[in-house]
Amino acid sequence: MTRFPDRVFAQAALYDVTVMLPKPLEVFATGSPITSSDDGTATSTRFVSGPVREWAASFGEFDAVSTITNGITVTAYQAQGDTLDIERVRDVAARSLESFETRFGPYPYRELDLHALDWGGDAGIEYPGYTLILINTQVNQRTDFVVAHEVAHEWWYAVVGNDIYREPWLDESFANYSAVIAAADRLGPEQAQAIYNSEIKAAYERNLSAGDPPAGLAITEYASFNSYYRAIYGKGAVFLATLRAEVGDDVFFAGMRTYYTAERHQIATRAAFEAAMEGAAGRELDPLFDRWLGPK
Repeated sequence: MTRFPDRVFAQAALYDVTVMLPKPLEVFATGSPITSSDDGTATSTRFVSGPVREWAASFGEFDAVSTITNGITVTAYQAQGDTLDIERVRDVAARSLESFETRFGPYPYRELDLHALDWGGDAGIEYPGYTLILINTQVNQRTDFVVAHEVAHEWWYAVVGNDIYREPWLDESFANYSAVIAAADRLGPEQAQAIYNSEIKAAYERNLSAGDPPAGLAITEYASFNSYYRAIYGKGAVFLATLRAEVGDDVFFAGMRTYYTAERHQIATRAAFEAAMEGAAGRELDPLFDRWLGPK
C-alpha cells in the first residue's frame, strides 16, 4: 500500500466469483457473467475471468447504454435517476478502445464496463475490464480525457503490469500519453495538441519549476502527491512524446506493440520497454531514457 492513489501492486490471477444479491439490485464486474439464476427474491451471477490483476464490481440499480466495437461490448452505467451523459462516456470509451487496439494490440476481454458517478471531481479508478469514472457535475472535455486515460489502463496496468512502488511511470505516464493519442485519432491533431498542453505539458512545466525531478523515481522518492503527479503524469508523458518524435511514428508504435505483446500479463520494467524501443529503432536510446527518467 502507498499514501498515493496508486495503492495495489498485483500479479495476474484467474477469478471465479459468484455474487448473490437481493432483488432489484444488479451487478456488473470484472470478468464475464457465465451463469445467472433468479429465485424471485434474489439473483445469483457467476463471473469468470482470464488473467486479471484485481476483481471489482458495482452493485445497485442502474441505467446503461451499450455499443459493440471490434466485437467487444462497451457499456456505460449510472445509478438510476442520475442524469450524466453516459452516451458520451460510452462513445469516448469505444473510440479510445479502437485507437488502442490499432496502436498497441488487442483488447483481451469480452466487455468493457464503465461506471459513471457524479463525484464532485474528475478522476478515475481502473480495474481489469471495468473502471470507475468520477465526474464533476457534468460530462465535458475533461471527462473525455479521464475516460481515455482509464481505458488506456486496460493496456498499461491490466495487461502489462508494473511495480507501482518502484516504477509508477510505466502505467500512469503511459495512460496519460495514450489518452492524447486517442484524442488525436478521435478529434484530430490540433485539438489533441490543445489537450496535451492542458493535461500534460502544464504539469511538466510545474515539474520544471519545482526542480525537475526525473519521472523514473520510486513512488516513495516523491515528497508529495503533487510532486509525484507533476513528474509521472507530466514529465513521464512528455518523455513518451519526446521519444516518439525522436524515433518517428512507425518505430514508436512498433516498439509499443512489441512491448505490449512481450510483457502481456507480466510485471514489466524500464529495461523491457527500453529493449523493445531499441529493437524497433535499431539503435541505443539509453541517453534519452536517462535524461528523462534518471539513471538506472
